[in-house]
Amino acid sequence: MEPDDFKKLLECCYKNKWYDRLCVLVLVGFCGVRIEEASKLRWDNINFESGKVMVPATIAKTGSYRRNEIPRNAMMWLNAIRDERQKDEIISSGWEHLVRSAVIASGINYSKNCIRHSFCSYALAADWPLADVVAYMGHNRSPAIIAQHYRNLVEPEAARRWWKILPADVVEDLPSDYGSSGKSRAIFKQMEVLLRGAKNK
Repeated sequence: MEPDDFKKLLECCYKNKWYDRLCVLVLVGFCGVRIEEASKLRWDNINFESGKVMVPATIAKTGSYRRNEIPRNAMMWLNAIRDERQKDEIISSGWEHLVRSAVIASGINYSKNCIRHSFCSYALAADWPLADVVAYMGHNRSPAIIAQHYRNLVEPEAARRWWKILPADVVEDLPSDYGSSGKSRAIFKQMEVLLRGAKNK
């Protein structure tokens, strides 16, 4: 998926206050969570203080617990829709229809699993370590196979645009080289405090 299309999809959900769909799509597109996994998560599986999303073993496709660090731009989206009263499931059991309706409303091209596959390609293009990408996705396939299928499919410039997708009403204060080769993973950690405080600016 092109960065502009994913941005259009997220903005459509945000504008229409479809926060359940928005949250699921953010977790898939920026955190590598399978959409089937994200659709079963609860709001308390997202730790806003530590900036981590927990995928319990009972939900994970492979049966292995994951605790993924949430990238800065993803946290900006999640903070924008955060509600302390939210405790239950992120989205209802009819999530497939809800996501499909958001895709139609946004008018973008979409195919099954294209968002998660895009996460993988854009993470690798941003020079995330292969082991990290595999861990984020909860894959039990060989890292070499993941690299073979997803590496070099997108340009680094497109990856920079993917990792700089932000809510329209949030001031973009990311550094100019955010998401560039060799920079993204370090910057996620360096800007964690700013990340959590952005909602209160």
